[in-house]
Amino acid sequence: SIEERKAYFRYLESLSLSKSVLWSSRVLGFDEGEKIGIEKGRAEGIVQGRAEGIEQGRANAMREMARTLKAMGKMTIDEIASATGLTPDEISKI
Repeated sequence: SIEERKAYFRYLESLSLSKSVLWSSRVLGFDEGEKIGIEKGRAEGIVQGRAEGIEQGRANAMREMARTLKAMGKMTIDEIASATGLTPDEISKI
């Protein structure tokens, strides 16, 4: 009957709209999740980069201190190693 057809077409429209809404939500959810993941990764990268930079700076400072102490000639290599945390081999190469 005509009423049944109209009801069927309304059902199909409703089904189509539901699928469209679900698909849109899914796509938006993926986009939002990706954005959050990128931001989190970037933040973790900054923290790791800072930690590595601080460690590199500390190592450079200790090598410079060892170079200065060695040039002064008043300390043994073992004393310089103890003061800087560098190995005697590293200090010998400076």
